[in-house]
Amino acid sequence: MAAMARGFALLIVLVAACTTGRGSLAIDLRSDLAPSVEIDRVRTVIEIGGVSRRFDTPLVPSDDLVRGERIALAEALEPGTAHVDVTLLAFDGSVIGQRVAVADVSGATVATLVFARDCAGIHCPDAAGSPLLTACIGGTCQDPRCTVENPSACTPECTRSADCPAPSSGCGLCVGGACLAVASCTDAGSAVLDGGLDAALDGGPCPAPCASCVGTRCTITGSVGMELVVCPPGFSCDISCGGGTLCAPGIQCAAGHDCTVHCGNGQCDGPIDCRAASTCTVICDGADSCSGGVDCPSSGACDVTCSGQSSCSGPIDCGSGPCSVMCPAQGSCGLVDCGSSCRCDVTCGDPTACGMAYCPAACPGTHGCVSVPACTSCP
Repeated sequence: MAAMARGFALLIVLVAACTTGRGSLAIDLRSDLAPSVEIDRVRTVIEIGGVSRRFDTPLVPSDDLVRGERIALAEALEPGTAHVDVTLLAFDGSVIGQRVAVADVSGATVATLVFARDCAGIHCPDAAGSPLLTACIGGTCQDPRCTVENPSACTPECTRSADCPAPSSGCGLCVGGACLAVASCTDAGSAVLDGGLDAALDGGPCPAPCASCVGTRCTITGSVGMELVVCPPGFSCDISCGGGTLCAPGIQCAAGHDCTVHCGNGQCDGPIDCRAASTCTVICDGADSCSGGVDCPSSGACDVTCSGQSSCSGPIDCGSGPCSVMCPAQGSCGLVDCGSSCRCDVTCGDPTACGMAYCPAACPGTHGCVSVPACTSCP
């Protein structure tokens, strides 16, 4: 039966060429308002391409909004510009505050929104200001494209925690250019937070090998020679490997955080290890790139695009979470193993793409343009 399933999947993948690339948008919220005390639940509406999706997320006392909580995840999105509307609600249903955002979706996209308590009750745009400044950030109306991941769109009120006024008790903490008033300095990160995140939260120096940091997001421009590229613990990483011998030995993403890897011509000869990451996006748009293979997150989402000629000749090993593999280029994708993925989507846009594909025996999902029985939920 397993052999028949593998043969069936291979036949489908080789002829499939009619789907387009899809992405996802995750919305994370960071705030100094107390969950389940000041905020009872969060309503998030994501609109893209004329289609709206609504998410209602209850909060509990154990949620840590200072570090951040995921409040929405929209999957199977067409690439484009998403408009996000986040409403913070009290127990009686009254509105505490609202935050709007705009994000460009391409692959697995994350937008982290900061809502400081000094935005409670503020309505944007300001009648005396620009009608384009519709998002309250740090008590002022700003560009809705301002997120932790897109700091260039922000007008920050702080660059480090020392810029923030201290509340009557506790500490001021600079997060994404906005000041949060936190009751416990130790818990908030002024002393110790998750094994050293205080340096990034406080606007301090980035750990190696990050070229730059915004909050707990690290940008790495690759390595030269025989040095393994390792995303530092506790950080989400954007890793770019574009020329020379960049990223030749391999790449290792951090546990429990999202990871994005971009490989140019002939780059990423070593394995890309995303097994411990929460989500992983790998873009192999250079010729002969990603020959070392990709190990997807064990249970998180994985999105691999092999658009360079003869890219992804190494094996792509999906975990147990949702896995999307796009192989539009000539000779791309030598082996795709859906393993135990609860939702696996493999699309081959060229007759020479996808040399082999294995579908999971118990939980097939979707291959190319043909749907077969899928899991009801991911592990």
